[in-house]
Amino acid sequence: MIQSSIYNGIITTPNLWKHALVEDIDQLELSADSIQNELISTKIRLGMFAEQCVFQALESDSKFQLLAKNIQIIENNITLGELDCILESESKIIHLEIAYKFYLFDPNMSKNELSCWIGPNKKDSLLEKIEKLKKKQLPLLFHSKTAESLSKLGVSADSIQQKVCFKAQLFTPFSSNKVDYKTINTDCIYGVYYTKHELMEINQRKFYIPNKLEWIVTPHQSVKWINYDTFIEQIDAYLKNQKSPLFWSKDKKGNLSKGFAVWW
Repeated sequence: MIQSSIYNGIITTPNLWKHALVEDIDQLELSADSIQNELISTKIRLGMFAEQCVFQALESDSKFQLLAKNIQIIENNITLGELDCILESESKIIHLEIAYKFYLFDPNMSKNELSCWIGPNKKDSLLEKIEKLKKKQLPLLFHSKTAESLSKLGVSADSIQQKVCFKAQLFTPFSSNKVDYKTINTDCIYGVYYTKHELMEINQRKFYIPNKLEWIVTPHQSVKWINYDTFIEQIDAYLKNQKSPLFWSKDKKGNLSKGFAVWW
């Protein structure tokens, strides 16, 4: 049950932007109707779990033929990087890089919209990820050592299109004025985030703090809900360690929502 909920959550999460709207990096659209074929280890990190879900979605879709995945590029016993996968679609060969992220909008970061999307713990950002894609992950296709791996597939870098499957759940400030987001796909906005002081505004709700893989899942009733005092006690342990946890909340009418409590 939890496996299928996470899988469906990942596959149905919208792409962070449409087509090639961001930095001319084109997005690949997955079918939301794909079915999980086999279980995935829950001991791997969330990003790797999402990658495996995308592979299964590609393999279950007749439009795609997955030619190779997790292609390590090694030179002089040093791993230069990895191509997530090479696939064929409508007689075209595609190099696909996969990303699944959680970003929060901090309007104090910049006047540039893209610069304001940061990781929950402020340790990464959307712009940093885009720069990594542009300067490291996508250019790796054209490295001389990559040609050796591609030749085994009977293809060359010059004939390959490059795309990403970049999915994300976005969260906006609880107390901020509405922003007209012009670049990102607003369908990716899943909730809001709160400072510890702002959590007082929802002290009549019930709460649940999911584990990291459950961050993906749409909130549902079948969990052990806790009251506000217990919630704050548990949240404090995260915040003191500069961790921003995701949580679910349920109001008196039974409406469910998802949010972050931030330490910053």
